[in-house]
Amino acid sequence: MKKTVQELRDLALGSPLWKIRNIAVKQLGELKDVEAKDVLLEVIADQRPALWWRRFLGDPFYQVGFTRRNAWQALSKHSPNIEALDEKLIYLGLDDPYYEVRTATWALLSQVLGDNETAPSTSLKENLKHRILQEENFEILTAALGVFERVCDGETLLEWASKVEVIKHWRVRAAYLEALERCCQKGQLNREQVEPLLKSFNLRSEYFRPVFILKEHGSRLERSLKVEV
Repeated sequence: MKKTVQELRDLALGSPLWKIRNIAVKQLGELKDVEAKDVLLEVIADQRPALWWRRFLGDPFYQVGFTRRNAWQALSKHSPNIEALDEKLIYLGLDDPYYEVRTATWALLSQVLGDNETAPSTSLKENLKHRILQEENFEILTAALGVFERVCDGETLLEWASKVEVIKHWRVRAAYLEALERCCQKGQLNREQVEPLLKSFNLRSEYFRPVFILKEHGSRLERSLKVEV
């Protein structure tokens, strides 16, 4: 029998079994109900400490890392706007000790800022910019590049090319090319600025579909540059 939002809330926040809390969080993501979204925000804000032995093992919170990650992923299914996300909650996600939570937070921000023309506050924008430029984890960086053009200017993105090119993980370089494409589409960069970079960019990748995905991104960006604005 399908559970109500209140029943799922009781499980997500009160069950002594993390697997039950985790299932409840996932189910909240499937409900098209504003109350379900509010419960997910409660789960994300839940900073109750774990029992001492779990803290000793490296998991500091009552809500385990999997559940915290899944709460962010479930929240994305509710398509929240930037106004619905308290900045304190955003920082909780971005500062979470579990890297998958930080990745999921960036992925949601990419969705929110990409779908909504409302700009982030100046303080949040500067904070996000600093984090992107300092990030070294390739999974987090791949997700964070989804908001690059909303928090950094095109010139900064071009200057960052030398750092990106030496990163071994092709997904980071692919995300960088996508960010370049979005900057071009929004008029933040022009053909003359991007074409020289693209000609020398490292498009090699061990992944193919069967075409090499980086070459596909590069070709798409090149086509975008040729379109008269």
